[in-house]
Amino acid sequence: MDAIGTIGTVVALTALVGQLYTKCENVSKGFYNLHTDLRSLHEVLPRVKQYVPEGENPSAIQGCYQIAKDIEKLLSKYEGTGTTKRKLWHAFKWHFEDIAQLRSRLMVHVGILNLRSV
Repeated sequence: MDAIGTIGTVVALTALVGQLYTKCENVSKGFYNLHTDLRSLHEVLPRVKQYVPEGENPSAIQGCYQIAKDIEKLLSKYEGTGTTKRKLWHAFKWHFEDIAQLRSRLMVHVGILNLRSV
């Protein structure tokens, strides 16, 4: 992602986060909490684009992008399991540890981005 610069990275990350936010909206409570965390990231990204100089690509942006890709990978494993909450719940219930780790990593990076964008 370094080659496309800060603004390009933030734009790509914003699009990916929007997709993940929608996918996490109607699933289990563990993913619903992740949904809330993705919303926090989505809200800070416009400020990051405004306050972080072009050419400077903080590791927190890279970290958020990698976490978003990890979330996307986890969600893609279960897209074929059905669309009802019950089916998704059974698919996700064994991955609470993974979800908790992703949420923890995501919130650390969102906190850093919040501090940099004020």
